[in-house]
Amino acid sequence: MRTHIAIGIAALIAAVCGTLLGVGSTISGQKIAAGNTGPEPAPKPAPAPEPEQPRIPALRVYEWGVTTLNWDGTPEAEEVMPAVFYPADRIALEPPMARPEKPPVLPEGRPAPDPKPEPPRPRKPVLYFEHDLAAQKQIQFDLDIRFPNGRVTWVYPKASRRLDAATVQWDSIELVNAQTPAVLGRELPKPAVFPAGHWAETSRAGGGASLYVNGEQESWLFYEGEQFDLPELDIFTAPDGSLRLQNHGAYPVHDVRLAIEGRHYFVPAIAAASGERPTEVTLTESHRVDAAAKPGVLAAETFAAGLTRAQSEVFEKVWQGTLGGVNGTLSWRRTARALDDMAEIKLTLPVGMASEVKRVGYVLVNRLDLGRQPALDAQAAKAAAGDTEAGKALKASGMAGAGALRRRLQDENLALGQRLALAKLLAEMRTR
Repeated sequence: MRTHIAIGIAALIAAVCGTLLGVGSTISGQKIAAGNTGPEPAPKPAPAPEPEQPRIPALRVYEWGVTTLNWDGTPEAEEVMPAVFYPADRIALEPPMARPEKPPVLPEGRPAPDPKPEPPRPRKPVLYFEHDLAAQKQIQFDLDIRFPNGRVTWVYPKASRRLDAATVQWDSIELVNAQTPAVLGRELPKPAVFPAGHWAETSRAGGGASLYVNGEQESWLFYEGEQFDLPELDIFTAPDGSLRLQNHGAYPVHDVRLAIEGRHYFVPAIAAASGERPTEVTLTESHRVDAAAKPGVLAAETFAAGLTRAQSEVFEKVWQGTLGGVNGTLSWRRTARALDDMAEIKLTLPVGMASEVKRVGYVLVNRLDLGRQPALDAQAAKAAAGDTEAGKALKASGMAGAGALRRRLQDENLALGQRLALAKLLAEMRTR
């Protein structure tokens, strides 16, 4: 009996030791793995950190502007420009790329072209420039502005040349971050004097650098033009009486504001169209706001979109009165990619410099009158049936006429010939 107990205890001890050796144990602080008779290998040293790549200095460009138009295609009131600004026809067209701007001479007996609506106008696109180098460091660069479907109308400071009606160039712009002519080592003209409170004077508060080009000094650069593209949004009253917005564009729109009949609406964003199908939003009480844009809102929007704090405050000071919710207006903010498609900015920089471009642009539609919608829709139906006079009237009605054509094209029962006729009218509205 004593022998059996001894053998059982020995077997138990062997089983327990075998289990411990199988899973590993710790003796005097040293981990022992199964079958391990020596200390654990020393850990491998951590890899050395990769050397930090040198930061490429950059020219930073900031732009803000608002494209304005009347909903019904009527001309806008002419803005009185400062005397120092340059109308485009004072900037010489230079060969060999220059193309004449004379209108074609129509043969005798040929009818005059159909009337065109007043085109949308990019108003006050103001560009600011900064660089990453030391404040006293000067750089030089060239700048081109081109409207793929439009033309330049005003510039300041003076441009070096125009290649055609749509393209303007500035050569050898000198830029220093510190606003002092002394850093360039030569006498320079003083900035132009603008009327107190004029937007040109107000805009100087957003510039952190001085630029010198073609004998003129300023803290910003300005251009203005006309675009022959149709606005991407349509607004209308649906058969059920609701207000609806449609985005026909290839890009989403943001911060949509509507002021109509004493009511204010705000839509944060409307997605891009899907192929030929627009994205539609029905305005409800959830979109109602007390005012289109309270003080501080436009500054917050433009700051979030990429402007500096000072520039966003300048933008709000210049545009609060109109984007803030005048009755009968519709406005929205375009994406930077949409702005690039409509007005191209080309920089030629010194070797070893990069660029960072932030563009913020709104659209402001005035003279909105949806009471005219039934008459416009009736003209679209006539135009689809081949009424040429109705088609001319729609083409002369700008955004309002384009909206009627677009809505008519959404009728799935429309015959192919009618669809092609309306599409042709829309295409003709995009040319000049």
